[in-house]
Amino acid sequence: MEKLVSHSCLSLQSNRLQFVNPKLDLQSLQSLVAIKDGVLSVEECKEYLELLDEYPSKIEEHDSKLYKFRQLNLHTTNELPLIKKFANRVLEEADGYFTERNLRQYIPEYGFEQVRIKHYPKNTDSQFRPHVDCYDTESSKRFLIAIVYLNYNNGVTRFTNLGIDCEPKPGRLLLFPPMWMFPHSGEAPTDTDKFIMMTSLNYLPGQGVYR
Repeated sequence: MEKLVSHSCLSLQSNRLQFVNPKLDLQSLQSLVAIKDGVLSVEECKEYLELLDEYPSKIEEHDSKLYKFRQLNLHTTNELPLIKKFANRVLEEADGYFTERNLRQYIPEYGFEQVRIKHYPKNTDSQFRPHVDCYDTESSKRFLIAIVYLNYNNGVTRFTNLGIDCEPKPGRLLLFPPMWMFPHSGEAPTDTDKFIMMTSLNYLPGQGVYR
């Protein structure tokens, strides 16, 4: 069979797909993982942490082969101002994330997923094993993950394939795409309990940029 396709990425020859350069460009992928300090102040982080004591009956226990943690969904509380504060900070930083990479024109109007605080107790099997955050048709509406750390601990977020460890620090924001190129884990803390707050930016129905 004649060669049908041939360029810098792949070729089709002898009924078999052949990758000319199968290695991912790690530097390009690493540039899509962004870390920024000071998105929330230490005082603001404490304010969010206090919600765990204010709404003990709303805390859910999540336990599976992949993950184990305690979670408070802020949308089950009466804390709309705190939800809006967090969402506005994330949306502002996300806009800068795409603008700095000259990608803003490809991002349509979007919404965000419910805001959750996750608690990983120290010296337990509480962790989130390696995974990706976009894995089926429902989760495919996600296009950017946002995590804010609420305290210091040694339970890093680890992108093993990229050689990146994000160390928890109050008010530190971590942004990254949710797709298969970015497997990551939430390592179990051993020095103190770990608290994070997170959401994802999601596509809205019928908001394509090419309409």
